[in-house]
Amino acid sequence: MLKSNLRDVRQRSKDETGEIQGMIYPQLQGRDYEPLSPGNPMFLTFDG
Repeated sequence: MLKSNLRDVRQRSKDETGEIQGMIYPQLQGRDYEPLSPGNPMFLTFDG
């Protein structure tokens, strides 16, 4: 189940042509294995 959820997250960071539209939210960098809370941002889009 986790593997398919990660795949879904990766797809949401791309547009319909497959171009990457964002990056990992800066406050999450380097915080591997810490819990995420529903509603907290995961990505920051390049267009703001």
